[in-house]
Amino acid sequence: MNKAKQFHIPGKLFLAGEYAVTLPGQPAIIAPVDRGLTIEVQTNPDKPASLSLLSDQYEGAYQTNWAEVKNIQSTDLATGSWTFVRAALAIFMQGNADLPFTELPAVQLTISSSMKAKEGKLGLGSSAAVTVAVTMALHAAFRPTVDRMAVFKEAAFAHYLVQRSGSLGDLATAAFNQTIYYQAPKWLSDTNDFGPEDFSQLDWSMLAIQALDWPKDWSFAIVASRQPASTRKALAKNTDLTKLLSPSKKAVMAVKGAIEGKDYDAFKQALVANQKALIDVLPADYQTKKLRDLLTLLKQLDLAGKISGAGFGDNGFVVGDDRHSLFPMKTAARTVGLTVIQ
Repeated sequence: MNKAKQFHIPGKLFLAGEYAVTLPGQPAIIAPVDRGLTIEVQTNPDKPASLSLLSDQYEGAYQTNWAEVKNIQSTDLATGSWTFVRAALAIFMQGNADLPFTELPAVQLTISSSMKAKEGKLGLGSSAAVTVAVTMALHAAFRPTVDRMAVFKEAAFAHYLVQRSGSLGDLATAAFNQTIYYQAPKWLSDTNDFGPEDFSQLDWSMLAIQALDWPKDWSFAIVASRQPASTRKALAKNTDLTKLLSPSKKAVMAVKGAIEGKDYDAFKQALVANQKALIDVLPADYQTKKLRDLLTLLKQLDLAGKISGAGFGDNGFVVGDDRHSLFPMKTAARTVGLTVIQ
């Protein structure tokens, strides 16, 4: 057995631009969070070309081989506990067709997660992290170097084949493990019923992934509501996003400029503008009681922050600096049933 390689794949929070970012050309700012996945990959040249995956989220192991992976179709990705893993394997094979798959050593992947708490999922993008983790581990096992853009593209399409929605921004943050400015690729607006075999034909124009340097004196914390939410379910409410596009883009560019300029007050104001645009356009139940309480606390304590991502539950975030302590938020959050996680 060859020496194991290990990677940490972060979870994510949308800081600005969510919902609108599902349309190519619309930007968002997305940040990685410490809660994520650790994946370990080991290869064994003394065994035939087989694949084994262990996860602390499931009992038993997932066992397959490259001959079976080659035959994976879209219908095989509709149900099951290992759908994102199967999709990641299938697209890795599509994206790395030059590899001699029948001659590759056996590989074992082991995943451990910190993206759940005793109350359940934290809404930090666990399926995206799993898909990126498997893809990155395979690149590390069978390629001389890990090309993070290649990892993103393969994992993004694999994730889309299962979920059939979203902006893919969570995959980009997981793959690059940085706060990023992001725009979705053009193919995301296509109406094709994609299958694994379409990977090589995708139009990646309009994709933007730009790393942003997070100010060193800015502290960051997740504010968890412990109420699971889904962007796909929210968008299924037939919300017209047209009125969101312009104010969202304006707010995102202001957030980007504030991060680059290390301007906390401008950052806070830009988040308020983005939050108002979301509230104005999305259905009333976008703000659960706990998320309304979060926004009230942010205003009372004069802290930068916002509801993150799907709304309808899940999380918000709060940011402090050397003039704005997060301690008052930690204390106040408990009184309304919120949990601050750093």
